[in-house]
Amino acid sequence: MVKILGAGLTGLAAAIKLAQAGLDVTILEKRDFIGRTVDDHQAIRNYEHDYDQLEYFRHNGISISHAKPISCIIKHAPSGKSMTIQPENGKPLFYSVKRGPDHISIEHQLYKQSLKLGADVVFNSASDLKSSDANIISVGGVYNNIWAYGSVYADANIDEETILFFMDNRYCPKGYIYAVPYGKELTVATTTFEIGAPIPQLFEKFVSENPVAKDALDGATFVKHTSGFEYANIPQTAVVNGKIIAGSAAGFIDPSRGFGIKYALLSGMLAAQSIIEKTDYDALWKAAFEKELLEGFKRRFLLERMSNDDYEKFITDEKISIKMYNKFPEFMRNELLKLSFSMELGKYRRKYDLKKMIN
Repeated sequence: MVKILGAGLTGLAAAIKLAQAGLDVTILEKRDFIGRTVDDHQAIRNYEHDYDQLEYFRHNGISISHAKPISCIIKHAPSGKSMTIQPENGKPLFYSVKRGPDHISIEHQLYKQSLKLGADVVFNSASDLKSSDANIISVGGVYNNIWAYGSVYADANIDEETILFFMDNRYCPKGYIYAVPYGKELTVATTTFEIGAPIPQLFEKFVSENPVAKDALDGATFVKHTSGFEYANIPQTAVVNGKIIAGSAAGFIDPSRGFGIKYALLSGMLAAQSIIEKTDYDALWKAAFEKELLEGFKRRFLLERMSNDDYEKFITDEKISIKMYNKFPEFMRNELLKLSFSMELGKYRRKYDLKKMIN
């Protein structure tokens, strides 16, 4: 029997793959329900590879439906200047999905798949990380260095295939604000690396003052607030005392954006693969996405240091294709050269060492 601690996206993805291979799987979940407590919307990035991300998951046994294609990104500078990023060959840039207790949320889709395959989910089964005999640890963030706060709205005045990003330290220091549509539903939220910032107050100020946000929410109905903490890291190893640490428990989240669905699913699948094939989990996840995480960390270190004047340089007033989009303009590369990236990453690894939590 394979035991998994945590019935989030990572644990469920691992359970599906293990059950498909004919192994007995038990997921231990400390709560009495599946999914997050709040219905909101998040996005799965789809533009950094030649393949379609949802097709890749489906081909590997993880079927995701009720996902809505996003074909455009608009980034806004503090002045209101905006840059529009469009797809190549009609391929969606993102897919937006529901999170939370809704029956069509991505969590509930995976839960139903795992049950059909014979996986057993045991609720109200709290377990200490250090004493647990689980093979896979996927309990969510065990540290905090990313804070997201925002609101969900219905009947928003939006383009249903466009994600909005706002870079403005007046409202979100050391981070950004995003608006992710799901049909006419909309999640607007801040994601910041400044854990001590008064983000709820700054968020309310943003939605009442920013003209683009005001227009999108004109006539919309407030549904609920959403909030949560996570952490990003690139551990030297995600195997501690023989236990595989996967998903956001390992810090596998996009370090510059805070999105984590892609890495949650991938790391769960790879955790299962390492058990099925008796292969090195660290080698698998490093080959699959360590390079992406490292690039994200470089952007994160720069974003934490960028002023509003820097954002004005970064966000050019034009329309470009996703292939022409440069995440590291020349002035950002020059700033990166001033940093000792390996030293900064070393600090993160020491601060968020998984051995402290598991040993």
